[in-house]
Amino acid sequence: MEHADQREAGAVFAELKQRLDSMGMLPDEYFLMAPEWENGREIPGDADVFVTTDYGGSEGVYLDGYIKW
Repeated sequence: MEHADQREAGAVFAELKQRLDSMGMLPDEYFLMAPEWENGREIPGDADVFVTTDYGGSEGVYLDGYIKW
């Protein structure tokens, strides 16, 4: 089965990066996509996106985004 509007994770990541950059909100570093989502892997049609806040020891605050289905 293939969902008609599935998007590649890399394309979604690139769009998010461009939008954050255009608003002046792109982090200076650590804006990374997990390797398992590279090489044309599509986001499942029934996936949900979650964002969590993690506090680093001396590095500040991290926002981690996850795709789960």
